[in-house]
Amino acid sequence: MRCVSHKQASQLLHNKFIVVLGDSIQRSVYKDLVLLLQREKHLTHEQLRSKGEMSFEQDCLVEGGCLSQMHNGTQYREVRQFRSDHHLVRFYFVTRVYSDYMQSILEDFRHGLKPDVVIVNSCVWDISRYSGWMETYKENLQKFFIELKETLPEETLVVWSLTMPLGEKIKGGFLVSEHKAPQLRNDVIEANFYSGTLGDFYGMDVLDLHFQFRFSLQHRTKDGVHWNALAHRRITFLLLQHIAEAWGVFMPSQLNAGEEENCDDFQNENRLLFFIFFYLLRRCSSRAPVVHSQLRPPPRIDFSQRNKHNMQRLGFVASDLEQTTVRCKVCSKAYATKGSGPNHFFQHLKQTHASQWDTCCSLQDVQTAAAHKHPLKASEESFNHCVPYEKKGSWWTAVTDADAASIYSGNAGGSSTCRKCSTSGLCCEATTGPQARGSRQARLPGQKFIKSTNMSCLLCNACRCLI
Repeated sequence: MRCVSHKQASQLLHNKFIVVLGDSIQRSVYKDLVLLLQREKHLTHEQLRSKGEMSFEQDCLVEGGCLSQMHNGTQYREVRQFRSDHHLVRFYFVTRVYSDYMQSILEDFRHGLKPDVVIVNSCVWDISRYSGWMETYKENLQKFFIELKETLPEETLVVWSLTMPLGEKIKGGFLVSEHKAPQLRNDVIEANFYSGTLGDFYGMDVLDLHFQFRFSLQHRTKDGVHWNALAHRRITFLLLQHIAEAWGVFMPSQLNAGEEENCDDFQNENRLLFFIFFYLLRRCSSRAPVVHSQLRPPPRIDFSQRNKHNMQRLGFVASDLEQTTVRCKVCSKAYATKGSGPNHFFQHLKQTHASQWDTCCSLQDVQTAAAHKHPLKASEESFNHCVPYEKKGSWWTAVTDADAASIYSGNAGGSSTCRKCSTSGLCCEATTGPQARGSRQARLPGQKFIKSTNMSCLLCNACRCLI
């Protein structure tokens, strides 16, 4: 971007009629152009914020503003004009790209002085203050471009400037419905695409300010809509360079060293941010980004079966090979699972993602109903349909005899005295073999069956005979 001096701007627009149409940002464009035509100076903060004043840098208020009622409605009017010996610059405040008021402005062009340059933008008011803006805005753009092309002569240069980037949090007098603020910045991008395409189709010159200021967000004010004096001076430079190229005028840089250095500060700052952005983008491209589609279910966390539908909302980043950080698939928020269960995630899912929580609960109910599709049987019926106990089996007979011997002798260790060889330490053959290792209680039958069996079949440790 080349800087334009006061002398170059004055010579380029010598004996020209410039018209600026638009909202408050276009009013600041008009003010900065008027100031540059008179001297090398930037706008102050008070000059950027003020509206409807009687005079600004030797201009005059023609209509609206403080001459009538000041308000933030769609019927607000403000017409300003700066006139010198060789320059004429006029500004119209509009809240809609095509309306009855816009038709009256075009009627003035048709019967009055024809402008040499028309700088126009209308977007934020159109998409924020009128319902069903998409179809209405497209229709109004077509009507405006068609009537503007029929009204102005062919030598008139029409510059359609796209809306500059909006902030995440927006505050302004034009914004009535607060629920539209979060989505307004995305609607501006869609409106810019359509208006720029349509303006180029009808032969208008399109200046993409949204692209030019994508890395200059630090010059946007706190309200998320307006911009500071440095940004508006850069807009003026871009407009004058575009006008010069359209008219075939070459403007070399004629600023002194100090002014050229101040002018290049804006460009150097943007270049630095540009390189930082692509450096970080290149660093992140070498790693797997946190994308919801790259999350996979956590195999190392064992949760209960009843919460499996909720667990499907958890996952790990593909680059997390150790699977140390569990993330929510919906919002990618990290959760620590060490020393705690999944209850904190369930609370997050219930409070933050209510729709996902309802879906999990409904799927859990369906699964529970499917699991209990067949009704549970009573205890008596279950015992009647079970496999009968093999009382004559070798293994269970030996275990029963051993436990019976322990009960009969009154010793929990199962030891007694053999009547044949008078050897102490009677035990069951099964308890000394390899099958007896482990938990005996898990292999023993109930006490009721043991008491009803014959407890005289015992083995002696010495003679291995039956007692």
